Amino acid sequence: MIPMRTLKYMAMLAVTFCLTACGYTNHFLDEEEEEATTDTYNTLSNVTVSAYTWTYINLITGETETHPDTSEWIYTGSGDIREAQQAEAIGIDWHVAVHRYEFKTNRASVLNTGLTDILSVTRLPDGTYTPDETAAYETEAEKENGYLLIMDMAGMMNGVIGYARNPVINRVLCGAITRTATGGMPPTVYGTTNEVFVLKWTDGSWATLQITGTLHTETSVSHYMSFNYNYYSTE
Repeated sequence: MIPMRTLKYMAMLAVTFCLTACGYTNHFLDEEEEEATTDTYNTLSNVTVSAYTWTYINLITGETETHPDTSEWIYTGSGDIREAQQAEAIGIDWHVAVHRYEFKTNRASVLNTGLTDILSVTRLPDGTYTPDETAAYETEAEKENGYLLIMDMAGMMNGVIGYARNPVINRVLCGAITRTATGGMPPTVYGTTNEVFVLKWTDGSWATLQITGTLHTETSVSHYMSFNYNYYSTE
C-alpha cells in the first residue's frame, strides 16, 4: 500500500504538470491565431501617376480616386505663393495615396521589412514604425531638409515651378522608389526596391504593400505604378 503522504505528493505533481502543459499549449495557439494564414495577395496594376495630383487607394477594395493637391504652393523663380484651396471630398475610404513617386498614408505608420516576398510577412513585424510628417519646402537653399513635390509645371519654360510648401509625406514609404539621375533627358529614371512595407493603424489593423513597377506592364511607358498588397482587419 502506498502511503497517503506519497499519494498527495503524486497528485500535486500531476496537477503541476497539467497546468504547465496547458499553459504552453494555449500560448502556442495564441501565436497561431495572430499569424496571417493567407497564401495569396492582391494586385493593382497600371495606376497612372503622370499628373501632378494625388491618387487615393483603398487597400480593401482596390478602388482608386484622383484629386488635385489643395495645399499651399510656393513658386521657385518668382517666390509667389498660391494659398491653400478648399479640399474636395474623397469618396472612398483610403489607406495610402501616391503623388507621382511620393506617398502619404491615412494616419498609418510604416515599416520597411527589407523583404521582397510579400507572402513571407505573415504577422505584424516588430520594429520602428514611422508616421507621416510635414516636410516643409521654403526656398531652393532649404530643399535638402524638405521634400520636393512638384504641383504646377505650367511656367516651366520661364523657370517658374510650383511646389507644395508644406507637403505631408511618409519618408519610409517614399523610400520604396529608386531615383537614378541620367545627366540627360529624362533627368531621372524611377524604379522600385521591390521591398515589402507594412502599414499599421492605431485600431490594430495593418497592411502589406509592395510597389512592383513604375512602368506600364504592357507598354513599358513611364508614369505608371503597380502594387501587391494585403489588408488585415481587426474584425
